[in-house]
Amino acid sequence: MTRTSSRSGFSVIELMVALAVLGVGILGLASVFPLGSQNQLRDRLRTSASDLAQQKLEQLRLSAWSGTELTDGIHPTSSGETLSLQDEGQFNRTWTVATQPGTFADMKKVTILVTWNYLRRDSVQLVSYFRK
Repeated sequence: MTRTSSRSGFSVIELMVALAVLGVGILGLASVFPLGSQNQLRDRLRTSASDLAQQKLEQLRLSAWSGTELTDGIHPTSSGETLSLQDEGQFNRTWTVATQPGTFADMKKVTILVTWNYLRRDSVQLVSYFRK
């Protein structure tokens, strides 16, 4: 009768291969986190810019129809107004007013543009129509 030795377990080489595969997987997963962080910051800046555009739109809705802020052209100047938010840097905001021609002469198209520069130049544009 022969007795077979049943040794179970892992050899050192098998253990090293398993650790190498696990290390490659962890490194691949770790590279995803900075990308997610950049996307989160970009989206936060876009949300803040949208809020700034919406705030200006609400202010303009309360302005008089013939007020200086609702005259045709680019406001406040072509270079815009600079707004600083505590943790998000500086934004530039301009709005353009255009009285509609013809039968829509009692309407003004208001386009608010908010721009910022983080890693690259980006912007949010909000368009609305005001009626007399």
